[in-house]
Formats: sequence, structure tokens, C-alpha cells
Amino acid sequence: MPTTIAEKFVEILVQAGVKHIHGVVGDSLNGITDELRKSAKIKWIHYRHEEAAAFAAGADFTCRKNFITNSACP
Repeated sequence: MPTTIAEKFVEILVQAGVKHIHGVVGDSLNGITDELRKSAKIKWIHYRHEEAAAFAAGADFTCRKNFITNSACP
């Protein structure tokens, strides 16, 4: 089976040293979310509200100095 964009994206994040991702699941992110679940190197932290994810990512950044947030919204 060919490599998907989501697989390649998660591979790049792993190579960049990303350890945690705070985010909200949505239809446009399902492929990436599935690949993150398969990855043992990145911890996916799910939130119901984007604001909560943003606050948590900010706190994580303050403590660890590495983060990414994502959203299903444009």
C-alpha cells in the first residue's frame, strides 16, 4: 500500500522531535489522527474545545518548549 500524506506528515513530525500534540478531532484531520494513534513516539492529547487545547499547548510550551496545535477549522 502506498504511503499516505498523513503517514509522511507524522514521520516528519517524529523526525522534528515532536513528542506531544494537543488538538481537536474533526473530519479533515481523521487521517492524521489515525496515524498519530499508530505512532508510539508522539502522544496525542484530545480536547473537546479548541480553546482548551490552545491553553494546554501554551502551558506545555512553557514547560517543555516543544508543541504543535491543530484544529479542524480553517
